Amino acid sequence: MVLTSVSAVKAQLSQVDLSFNALVSKDTEGGGNFVLQSDGKIIVFGGFQIVNGVLRNQITRLNSDGSLDNSFNCAACDFEITSAIVQADGKIIVAGSSFSNGTYTARISRLNTDGSIDSTFAVSFPENFNQLNSRATVAAIQSDGKILVASGGFIYRLNANGTFDDTFTLISYQILLSSEFLGKIFVLPDGKILVSRRTILRRFNSDGTFDPTFESPVLTGGGVFTTLISDFDVQSDGSIIIVGRFLKINGVDRVNIARLLPSGSIDSSFVPANVIPVGEIINRVKVLSNGKILVSTGAVNNPGSPAGQGNRFVRFNSDGSIDNSFVSPANLTSIGRWEVDSLDRILLSGGFIVGGTSVVTLARLNTDGSVNSYINANFGVGGSVSTLAIQADGKVVIAGDFTRVGGVPRRNIARLNADGSLDESFNPGTGFNDRVQKVVVQPDGKIIVAGFFTIFNGVAQARLTRLNPDGSLDNGFNGFITSVNGNVSTIALQTDGKILIGGLFSTINGQLRNSIARLNPDGSLDANFNPAFGNFSTFENAFINRVLVQPDGKIMVGGSFRGVNGVSRQNLVRLNADGTLDASFDAGLIFAARFVELLPDGKYLVLTDRLVRLNNNGTIDGTFQAVSFSGNLGGGADTVNAILVEPDGSIIIGGSFTAVNGIPRSRLVRLRANGTLDLTFFPTGANDLVNAIERQADGKIIIGGSFTSVENITRLGVARLIVSPVRTLITPFDFDGDGRADIAVFRPSNGVWYELRSQNNSFFALQFGQSTDLIAPADYDGDGKTDIAVFRGTVAGAGNFAYFYIINSSDNSFVPVQFGATGDVPVSGDWDGDGKADLAVYRDGSLTGGQSAFFYRPSSVPGVNFRTIVWGAAGDKPVLGDFDGDRKIDAAVFRSVNATWYILKSSDGLTIELAFGLPGDIPTPADFDGDGATNIAVFR
Repeated sequence: MVLTSVSAVKAQLSQVDLSFNALVSKDTEGGGNFVLQSDGKIIVFGGFQIVNGVLRNQITRLNSDGSLDNSFNCAACDFEITSAIVQADGKIIVAGSSFSNGTYTARISRLNTDGSIDSTFAVSFPENFNQLNSRATVAAIQSDGKILVASGGFIYRLNANGTFDDTFTLISYQILLSSEFLGKIFVLPDGKILVSRRTILRRFNSDGTFDPTFESPVLTGGGVFTTLISDFDVQSDGSIIIVGRFLKINGVDRVNIARLLPSGSIDSSFVPANVIPVGEIINRVKVLSNGKILVSTGAVNNPGSPAGQGNRFVRFNSDGSIDNSFVSPANLTSIGRWEVDSLDRILLSGGFIVGGTSVVTLARLNTDGSVNSYINANFGVGGSVSTLAIQADGKVVIAGDFTRVGGVPRRNIARLNADGSLDESFNPGTGFNDRVQKVVVQPDGKIIVAGFFTIFNGVAQARLTRLNPDGSLDNGFNGFITSVNGNVSTIALQTDGKILIGGLFSTINGQLRNSIARLNPDGSLDANFNPAFGNFSTFENAFINRVLVQPDGKIMVGGSFRGVNGVSRQNLVRLNADGTLDASFDAGLIFAARFVELLPDGKYLVLTDRLVRLNNNGTIDGTFQAVSFSGNLGGGADTVNAILVEPDGSIIIGGSFTAVNGIPRSRLVRLRANGTLDLTFFPTGANDLVNAIERQADGKIIIGGSFTSVENITRLGVARLIVSPVRTLITPFDFDGDGRADIAVFRPSNGVWYELRSQNNSFFALQFGQSTDLIAPADYDGDGKTDIAVFRGTVAGAGNFAYFYIINSSDNSFVPVQFGATGDVPVSGDWDGDGKADLAVYRDGSLTGGQSAFFYRPSSVPGVNFRTIVWGAAGDKPVLGDFDGDRKIDAAVFRSVNATWYILKSSDGLTIELAFGLPGDIPTPADFDGDGATNIAVFR
């Protein structure tokens, strides 16, 4: 049995800041899928994540006026909802699919009237019923509460509790048309089932068997278009109105609409007025309560066919004549989904011209076709933040590709208050007409903006502009920038107020500049700065990815080029402040440089095909472990979008990558200063691109991107992270590097190590060591994983000297090292806090005739053989751990006679004396809860 106590200091892992939740969204034509409740409220589903500025994923309910019904919220709806149907009791069956690892899986749930998942409804299928690579459609509810669903190539039936109804004969899609999804499923009053798809209409008995008594209609087209049954509805007498695109039914002339008798034969008494030409398709039909027939149309305009108007409603009388009392709205430009309420009014999602502007919205039409009201509900999906900048006052400028922040219109640029709320004092009007790629805040609060835009707030721009602190245009600056003939991707400020820009362009205001230029503070071109960059023979211009101004005024330039000012330099150069080449820096032949960051010690962090560190003169720094990135669509620099170097030297990186050094990492990762991975840092990561990373003055991190969740917490486009210190001290027995101790044993009888790794519950075994060895696992190579190692106190021919034998997990190399003496106990760990385990032993006082002591060799100080910490008494048991959470091993012992722990904290030199356990217990301290500090524990 293992007993644990709270560690001496509780160190928290990095986490998403729940107090900061700016909702960055982009308008979508949500509302296109909906069903009506009997009380007039509207269930809207599919394709959105935010409604009227409030998080609502995939499904929501609106009041009849379009306002959000706050009493309804399905927080657990984590899949794409493509169909829904309301039961008589008000509960809602929803269906669709989830997507994971490239595969769709059909999903079906039932919601309570408040939107919560109905736990009494549990869908189950036979083992051989495949729901992979399919989407579910909930089609109809029978009078007995059973539910007809289509997915996986079949129509099947569920019982009212969601279980699979095996009394129903599966209807294969191939009965209708091979490899096609279904059109419509309709349950007749007698329980029989009508099913349509493309040109076929079939009837099945209530148990799913085929009904041969129904005469399926035969459609004939005109040769210039494909025939189609797009919809049907059933009248109270059982007759069937079918609509679509056709010229004849069963050889009888009927253009796009016909009525069938209940048997399926053509109803010759129904001769609809020929008001919908061949060039127009009827998409949907609804039989109204008064027997009239309402249809909606769409234009086809096939060559050789009469042009159709399309996008209109037409109402027929029950005999097929036109109902002239109904007129479709003249400003209607497109028709999506529509339903008819209990008063025969039409609720539709469509396009309208309102006040001279084209809008897509929900609207309600009166029974005569006139517009009753526009329902101004706003639907959105997560927007994309491409760039961000933190002002001196803590406010955050975000920019990218979005239309709203917190439901308030903000097109492609906005400013947030320090708490994440929208700063409404920053008003950019109608904003930018295209994506913003880079923003930089000047010391005076003005904001330089670059991107793909050509207009800001109705005023023409040149892909580069400057805004005043209130969001208005800085006309003085923009008077000088009249044209940039390419893309500006990087901006850097000099201390004298001048502005460096780089990208892919050849002229500014008509003057030649080869992808790099310097502007004066007023925006005019600095004629004295014009370095000449050259690229591959097939390209005229260089491509500049990064411009960095050093404190000494020199300028680092990274990108894709082959020379500067006539001197051969490939992809990375350092310029003097006047634009001349600094010949003291030469990185040699490297791949295109996407990022360049200056480190506090003067070295450079450079992203080429890998992340490397260069010395100040451009040579490779071999003490940094190069880092590689890979993603779903490739690898290398293209998967990295943002790099932030922290004051402690750690590196936070965002992008599109899904693996770092082959280890799964989802678009967000932190490296230690030496390049090794910190696997405790947001292991789940972000679910989509991370494009920007900036650090607040208080150490919190703002990230921007196109993600909708971070560490499984919903965040649209921007999030703030509370970042814990880098854990340079590796958790003991963490062989897989996930920040948690693994279950592991060493069997002396055969010298085999057995590990059960917590990251994926995998089993590992390795023979290493002798029966008399003492185990000494620790992270000696600093790669974030515990290395297998043993301590051998007696070595033939070595006298009293002892040896450590280590297998480095970074490269599986074998390392023998002499350290310690016979009788010592190994206590290796990171005693000096440099991220690597130090060789260390504990020498009991009984061996020396004096006090007990710890001896360690600090890996951070080359040439120092050992340091000594006198601690403990004869008979004490040394215990290994960082009990105070300062990322250094503490000198600590367990005194069995009184079951007391004695700890000398490395953080402040103070002591902890804590009684825990019983005499005879075996001390087993480890970071069992993954919080970064060692837990006191015993094994009994």
